[in-house]
Amino acid sequence: MTTLLSAHDLKVALELRDLSDPAGGPHAMQRLLDDLLAALTGAWHCTLDVQRRRPLVSVEDNYDRLGYPSADITRDGRYSRYAAETVMLRSHTSAGVPPALRALAAAHAADPRVDVLLALPGLCYRRDSID
Repeated sequence: MTTLLSAHDLKVALELRDLSDPAGGPHAMQRLLDDLLAALTGAWHCTLDVQRRRPLVSVEDNYDRLGYPSADITRDGRYSRYAAETVMLRSHTSAGVPPALRALAAAHAADPRVDVLLALPGLCYRRDSID
């Protein structure tokens, strides 16, 4: 059985400000992100696709579709924060890759050879501690 976050702890986590998101007001992190993405798209001559994902993701997208074994220690409640049996707070940016690839495939179905830089900025909610 997975240990679930309390309603209070989930609320607190969801209220954390994402400093990279202009919707929360200006912050230096946004400038850093913009400069980085401009440099990469300029150097690679590619299209930029910035996808902001919700902090709550499916366990499938966060672990299963990325090839994490079902017994992997990273899935443990000491490290991952579960809102429900099948929903969790994103524990790493890669959790946005499966839905982003699905969206890209749909958007570029007519010409899949388009070079795209996919950026998935946002908060990650991982508990790490030094043993």
